[in-house]
Amino acid sequence: MMFTDLGPMIERTYRVRPGKDNRAMAGLSMGGAQTFATTLTNLDKFAYIGGFSGNCGGFRRGNDAPDMKTICGGVFADAAAFNSKVKVLFLGIGQAEGPGTKNFSDALTNAGVHNVYFESPETAHEWLTWRRALNDFAPRLFKEQSASMRPDTAKRLAETGFAAVGLPEQNGSRHRGQRTTREFRSAPASDWSSDVGRL
Repeated sequence: MMFTDLGPMIERTYRVRPGKDNRAMAGLSMGGAQTFATTLTNLDKFAYIGGFSGNCGGFRRGNDAPDMKTICGGVFADAAAFNSKVKVLFLGIGQAEGPGTKNFSDALTNAGVHNVYFESPETAHEWLTWRRALNDFAPRLFKEQSASMRPDTAKRLAETGFAAVGLPEQNGSRHRGQRTTREFRSAPASDWSSDVGRL
């Protein structure tokens, strides 16, 4: 349904660019696991993948030494091939959720698979974790397209506060989510939810 109905409907109805380089999918909790199940078996259709407290690693079940040739359907067996297809593989988690996602990220990194690890400080399996993860993930999307953005469009985005948070590095380095409330509040208050003070 996603590829036969939903995708074509979005491309017919909205002003979006077609093709995998213009497509991302992310999910939280079980939706994160579903995102990985969908995207990793369709790497010809997605270039950006995000899991917020959910992925295909299964590391919360005590599997701290996975076989990277077989885990997640064997999609990471050829790291170079995977890296050439996926522009961002994002793994977000709350600090109180345990070491599973960090262990998964470390195993991917050791296997040569580029990934971004984000840890939300002092949060658990909750909305604040996922809002912070989305805040870090979203600016990483479609960077090549935004580099060729018209100056007036870039200016409008900057005025709405999207540029205020800043764009994280794209070199495959690890990133921990230690943003401060001041950084989150650098955009106009009207552009953020009323509970931004909790961030």
